[in-house]
Amino acid sequence: MQLSPNSFRDSLGERLLSVLWRHWSVLGVSTHSTMEDRCPVDLEALLVATVALGERDRRLPKLAEEWLAVNSGMTMTARLERMHRHLKKLAEQHRTEFVWEGLDRLRELVSASSLGSSRRAAPSRPAGPATAQIMLRNLFGINARADVLLYLLSGVTNSSAGIARETWFDQKAVYRVLESWSNAGVCARPGKASAAGYRLLRTQQWLALLDLEGPVRWINWGSTLSTLLTILQASTTLPRAGDAYLLSSLLRDLHGELATTAVPWDLTMPDPRSSPGEEYFQPAAGAVLTLISAMAGE
Repeated sequence: MQLSPNSFRDSLGERLLSVLWRHWSVLGVSTHSTMEDRCPVDLEALLVATVALGERDRRLPKLAEEWLAVNSGMTMTARLERMHRHLKKLAEQHRTEFVWEGLDRLRELVSASSLGSSRRAAPSRPAGPATAQIMLRNLFGINARADVLLYLLSGVTNSSAGIARETWFDQKAVYRVLESWSNAGVCARPGKASAAGYRLLRTQQWLALLDLEGPVRWINWGSTLSTLLTILQASTTLPRAGDAYLLSSLLRDLHGELATTAVPWDLTMPDPRSSPGEEYFQPAAGAVLTLISAMAGE
């Protein structure tokens, strides 16, 4: 069945909303959506995407406000702003932009909650990978340690700069965490024992301690959602709305980001060289919908 630009736009928007609802559901928000149970939810990425899609479903920003009101001290303003700037810059690079209605209110709530004592009044959350970020922030505090450990629990090895990019923290902060853990024997430094970078030691013991059944499926939600949101926004607004040729060009331009996004889901994106001009729209748009469907558990 041939995809039209409009059907692609509508399906992408619906499935992106399904992803967000899955994530809010496991955080204790009352919904009829299936809870995310495969990979960690990223609070700051979820909040940025919630505001970006607020015009499509006005319940989302309202529920985000309610969640922040009863879960103070769990989110990081600097990390939220870093992800927001990335999404804004990516959209501008591809000649589109978002209407950030409600963003100032969200900033106020995150900033206010970070000043108060931490409390969690939302319904109890199931143990497992989806709530691992919250669990680790409760253990380590609201700093880089929780997200750095969560990244290393996926079994990867990386430099401090690479880990900082993946976790959306300042490199100096990540480096200090990694060096202190290396001194304590928690991770191996780059060198003969870990040529590619820092590596977590005794991973299985950490997973057992945190009641996780296996290596964490690491998803860089800040990058993943930014790419998909940019495609959705571009397909919704002129001049690309309804234009398969211009959308093909956009999907070619974002092939690198999409290919990286597809890897944790064991998917691939079609090679831009495989189909000339407008012909690339059908395979690329179909692959994007397959990818977002996997994220939505469909």
